[in-house]
Amino acid sequence: MRNLTSLRLQAYKDLVLRARGGIIIYLVVWLIPALWVGMQQRTPLIFYANTLLFVVVALARSIHYLRFKKDPSANPNQRYRVLVGLILFSALHWGGVSAWVVYGSPYEELHYPYMIILAAFALGGTAILSISFFTSILYPLLIYVPTISIGLIFFGDEDHMLAVLALFSTIYVIEAARVSRRDYWTAIKSKKEAEERAVQLEKVSATDPLTGLYNRLYFNDHFVEEWSRCSRLQIPLGLLMIDIDHFKSINDRHGHLAGDACLKEVSLALRKKVQRITDTVVRFGGEEFVILLPNTDETAAATIAQSLLHAISEITPTWGEGSSSVNCSIGLACIVPDHHKTRESLLRAADAALYQAKSQGRNRYCAAKL
Repeated sequence: MRNLTSLRLQAYKDLVLRARGGIIIYLVVWLIPALWVGMQQRTPLIFYANTLLFVVVALARSIHYLRFKKDPSANPNQRYRVLVGLILFSALHWGGVSAWVVYGSPYEELHYPYMIILAAFALGGTAILSISFFTSILYPLLIYVPTISIGLIFFGDEDHMLAVLALFSTIYVIEAARVSRRDYWTAIKSKKEAEERAVQLEKVSATDPLTGLYNRLYFNDHFVEEWSRCSRLQIPLGLLMIDIDHFKSINDRHGHLAGDACLKEVSLALRKKVQRITDTVVRFGGEEFVILLPNTDETAAATIAQSLLHAISEITPTWGEGSSSVNCSIGLACIVPDHHKTRESLLRAADAALYQAKSQGRNRYCAAKL
């Protein structure tokens, strides 16, 4: 359902963009031949009434388009219905005007130009607007039906022939619109599926399959971005390097499956404690983890490190008999990045602090002095 909604939203956006030409084209195509034959003098009521109607619809569609440009995703269902209604009204209006010009007006010089314009609007407009089922069916009907009906009912053989040809043209246009609509929806569905596959592949390539955390490859790229951002804003960047104490003994005593279970539980504890959207938890390799903490000074990073020590020590092992508790050691380093410092210096400082924590007895954190 979510994918279908996103496809409909995309179709609405495409329809708005495709229909932009219709905002002004009807008014322009109406005025040029009308002024050319002096319609404002010979039939002023019809001229000014139709001109006003074209202007009102053009203004309504302009307002709709400007609101769309301001926020394309706002009220898409309501705005879609409004747009389709305005498009279909324009088609009906032009169909009525064309029927009057061809069969009921004194402007014989406009008969064939209007038939050409009518065909052009029906073919071009339907092809452009075929995204929508309603416009692809109703637009050519509303454009053609007034002229076809009047030609068949009230006039002679030549007009009957033109009306019949217009009828077959309408059927052809509707069928062409159906094919175009099918191709459009097939294309955007395929594009959406390709985008989702690309996102999934990117996620897989950036994720550690065992723990579900980001992997070192992702960390390397993200570290560059965060370093640049913190340097630009001149805010501190904290880094925690975490190592599970005596992890080798878990593998030796209980097997590698127990080691995997331990890594999963530690990862879950880290995720629960590090919840800011800007923070990044990474499986760095083996039993080592790294947490990147943008806009975090040493005091705040130390508070986080202490909470992680407590959370990991509370893990209840679920592997093997006689399992002991899980502990970890943490190296902490914070720095305000600038062009005089390097990312590697922050990593080395956190790594040195980690070994200091291990040498002091493990199950603790130590902070590097930078």
